[in-house]
Amino acid sequence: MIGTTLSHYSIEAELGRGGMGIVYKARDTKLDREVAIKVLPSAALASADDRERFYREAKSAAALNHPNIAQVYQIDEAVPSDAPHGTEPSPFIAMEYIAGGTLQDKIKEKPLSLPDAVKIASQVAEALKAAHAKDIVHRDIKSANVMITEDGIAKVLDFGLAKTNQSTMLTRMGSTLGTVAYMSPEQARGQEVDGRTDLYSLGTMLYEMVAGRLPFAGEYEQAVVYSILNEPPEPLTSLRTGVPMDLERVVNKLLAKDAEYRYQSAAGLLSDLKSLDLSGSGHSRQSMPAATASHSLTPGTVQKSVGTPWILAGVAGLLLGAFLVWFLKPEPKTTDGPQVRFSIPAQERTYFGNWNAREVALSPDGKLLAFASSNDGIRLVRLDDLGNETTLRGTESGAVEIQFSPDSRWISYVDIDNRRLMKVNVSGGTPRLLADISVIRRVRGSYWADNGYIYFVTQGEDFWERVARVSAEGGQMEFITDLEVDIGYRVANVHMLPGGRFLLYTTGRRGEGWSLAEIWAYDVENGESHLVITNGNSPVYLPTGHLVFISGNSLFAALFDPGSATVIGESVPVVDKVWAPFENGATPAFAVSSNGILIKLRGESTQIRVNGSTPSWVEPDGSTVPWNPDRFDYQHVELSPDGSQAFVVEGNVFIVSESKIWLMNTTLGTKELIRTGGSSPVWHPDGDHYAVSDETGKRILRTSLSNPTSVDTLFESESLAEPTDWSKDGSTIILNVGDLGSTDIWILDVESGQGRPFRQSNEDDDYAQLSPDGQWIAYETGQARETAIVVQRFPSGTNRIVAAEGAAKVRWHPDGNRIYTINYDSKLSAVDLDLQAGEAGEMVELTEADASPNWQFDLHPISGRPVILERESPVGDLAESEQVWDIYVNWFSALPEGE
Repeated sequence: MIGTTLSHYSIEAELGRGGMGIVYKARDTKLDREVAIKVLPSAALASADDRERFYREAKSAAALNHPNIAQVYQIDEAVPSDAPHGTEPSPFIAMEYIAGGTLQDKIKEKPLSLPDAVKIASQVAEALKAAHAKDIVHRDIKSANVMITEDGIAKVLDFGLAKTNQSTMLTRMGSTLGTVAYMSPEQARGQEVDGRTDLYSLGTMLYEMVAGRLPFAGEYEQAVVYSILNEPPEPLTSLRTGVPMDLERVVNKLLAKDAEYRYQSAAGLLSDLKSLDLSGSGHSRQSMPAATASHSLTPGTVQKSVGTPWILAGVAGLLLGAFLVWFLKPEPKTTDGPQVRFSIPAQERTYFGNWNAREVALSPDGKLLAFASSNDGIRLVRLDDLGNETTLRGTESGAVEIQFSPDSRWISYVDIDNRRLMKVNVSGGTPRLLADISVIRRVRGSYWADNGYIYFVTQGEDFWERVARVSAEGGQMEFITDLEVDIGYRVANVHMLPGGRFLLYTTGRRGEGWSLAEIWAYDVENGESHLVITNGNSPVYLPTGHLVFISGNSLFAALFDPGSATVIGESVPVVDKVWAPFENGATPAFAVSSNGILIKLRGESTQIRVNGSTPSWVEPDGSTVPWNPDRFDYQHVELSPDGSQAFVVEGNVFIVSESKIWLMNTTLGTKELIRTGGSSPVWHPDGDHYAVSDETGKRILRTSLSNPTSVDTLFESESLAEPTDWSKDGSTIILNVGDLGSTDIWILDVESGQGRPFRQSNEDDDYAQLSPDGQWIAYETGQARETAIVVQRFPSGTNRIVAAEGAAKVRWHPDGNRIYTINYDSKLSAVDLDLQAGEAGEMVELTEADASPNWQFDLHPISGRPVILERESPVGDLAESEQVWDIYVNWFSALPEGE
C-alpha cells in the first residue's frame, strides 16, 4: 500500500505487522501531520455484529486522552486508492505517530536497568488506571504494544482493540486475542476478563524488562498455556543479582494465578511501585502492604455436600431429642443438669496427612462444627440440624489448622497446597488471603485470640519451631522471637489467655512424643516463661475459670487464674478415651464452645503397630525379604555401587545433628556405626568415598570408609544442603539446596567446588537422580500430597516429562528405561519410559508392603532389585478400628468446683 492513499491518509512506509494487522506511517493530508495507520484484515469484521462491536469499543478507546496512551484520531473503513473495483473496504485506525521504538526492541538489546523498568511499568500502570476508570480493558498488553519515545516516555498502543466490560469478547481467527505469553490464566481459559488481566500482562512485561526473558515461554502455545496455568515463574532474584525482594513480591503478586490475589487496581500497584527502594537495601521506603489488601470480592456460595449423609452412631432418638430441646432453648445454658452425649463417625472426615495439624473446630457459640475434609475442603455441620452439612467452596486445596473467630463468623485455615494462611466466612464467599507462609515448612496448634491475632507454631529449617502471629485482617507473619525452649524440645498448641498478656504453649522432647509434655506460659510483657502443668498438653482456657488439657488419654481440668497464668488447686480427670493422634498429643483432639459443648476424638482400635522399619528386598512376586529382624527408626537406604553394602540412616533425616549413619551388609544384615550427625550420604563410583552433609546441614563433606579421618569440604551453603546423587564419572554431585519445604536442585562440580542451580521454583524439588547414562535427571516436585515425579534432560533441562503424579521419591532402573517411585498409598511402583518419544506409561504397584513416601528406597545398581524400608504391619483387624467424635452437651457441669 506504500504510495497509495487510504481515505485522506497518504501511506509512506510500513512500520510493522502482526496478527491483528499492518501498521503504516502516513500523512494526514487534511491536517498535515504524521500519523500511524493500523489496517485490519477485512475478515476481522466479517459480520454485522463484529462491525458494530468494533466501532463501539474503538469509540470508547478514542475518548481516552492520557500522556501514556497513544491517541486515537479516527476509526473508519476505506478502500485503498490502487485497489481494483469492487474491493471490500478495509477497517483502519488512525492514531498518534510516535518516533522511537517498541519496548520489545529495547529488551532484545539487553534487560533494562531496575529504575528504568520500574519507571516504564509505572507509566503503563498510569495508562491502565485511566482506561480502567472508563471501564476499558486492553486485553493485549505486551512489550510490542508499548512504544518508548525519544524522551523515554512509554505510550501504550492498540487501545482501539480494547473491550468494554459490557461487550462480548473480540477474537481473531483460530485463537484468543492477545499474545499467548502475556495472557492471564483466565484469558488463557477463554473466560471473561476485567482490568486485573491487564495487570497480569503488565507483570509479565515487568518480569521481561528485569530478566530479559518472559516468565513463561515454550516452543508451542500449548506448553506456554500449561505453564501459565500451572507453574510458578522462576524467581527474579535467581536470574539477576541486585533485584530487591520487594520488587520480586510486586511481580509475584501481579502474576498470581488467581485474580483475587493480584493487585485489584492499577492504583494499588502504583502505590507499591512508588515505594520501592532500588538502592540495593532490598526494602521499600515504607512498609509493603500485605498481599491480602483490599480484595474486590464477589459473593460466593455455600455448596451443599452430596456425600453420604451423617449417620448418628449409636444414638437413641431420646438423646437426640433431648439435645435439640436443650440447644434450641432461648435461655443461656447453665452448668446444672445432666450431660447429653452422642457420637458421629470420624472416618473419611478429616485430612489426617503429615501436617500434624488441627482438623476439627467448634464455633464459640456452639452452633457449628467444622471439619477439614481430605477431598472437599472445609465442611460445616449445624449442631442443631445434623443432616444439614455444607461445604465451603474455595477451600478444597488441603485445608488444615482450622479455627473459628471469637465471634463465630469466620474460619481461619492453612492452605497447605499453596502455603497460605486464609480465612473464609461461615456463610460462604471467596476465601481471603491473610498471609503468605511459604517460608516455613509446617504450621500447627493455631489459635484465634480475642485480641485480633491468630497465633500458631511454625516449623522451618532443621525442624526449628517458633511461635508466630498474623493479624486477623491480614498482614505479614510476625515471630515471637523471645519464646525459647531447650535444645531437643518441640513446641505445639498455643493458646492466648484473656487480656492478651500470657500465651500458653506446649513443649515435648523430640523422640518421646508428647506423653511427657509440659505446658508453659509466656509473658509477652517481659519475655519470660514459667511452668504451668507437667505431663500435659493442648491447653484451653474456659469462660468458667477452668483450664482443660490432655494428659495421657484423658482430658483434665483445673481451676485457673488467667491474670497470673497459674493453676488453683488440683487437676482432675473429667473425660477419658481422648485419642491423641500424631505423637500422642501434637494435635489437639478436642474443642470446647463457650456455652458448654465439648467434642473430642475417641479412638477404639484393636490394632497394635510396632514402631520402626527394616530394609527389605522386594521379590518379583511382590513379597519382601528383610535384611535383619531388628527394627529401628530408619529413614534412608543407599546401596553401594556393587550392591554388597548400604548406608542406612537412623533418626529423622531432617534433624541432621541427631542422625546415625550405619554401614550395613546387604546379605548378612550386620551393621556398624560410621558417623553420628549428617544427612543421607551418597556413594562415589569407587565404592569407598562418599559425600554427606555435616551436622549443621550446610556443608557438603567428602570422606571415605578406608580413611575416615580424611575429610574435605566440597561446598558451603547459607541454606540447608544435602547430596542426592553422584554421577558415574565422579565429576558431579546433585544437591538439594534450600529451606525445608522449598528446596531447589543444584549441580556441584566436584573439582572446582562450584555449584549452580539446575531447577529453582516455588515448588519443593527433591531427591534428584541421574539416569544410568547421565543424559536425564528425575526428581520429585510439588507440595504436600500434590507431588509428582518429573524426568528432564540433563544438563540442559529441556524435554520435561511428567512421569508420575501423586508419587514421591524416585530411582532409575539400571537399564534406564524405567523409574521406580512410591505412590501415596505407600506402595512401591514402577513407570516405564519412552524417552525418545517423551512419554511415560502408567504407574504400576509392585508390592503390598508398606513403604512410606516419606522415606527413601533404592535399587540394586546391577540387577535392579528394589530395597524398601518396610514398616511393621498392624496387628489386628482393621475393620475393628473405630474413630468417632463424641459430642457432650451441657458439659460444664462435669468441671470441678472451687472451694
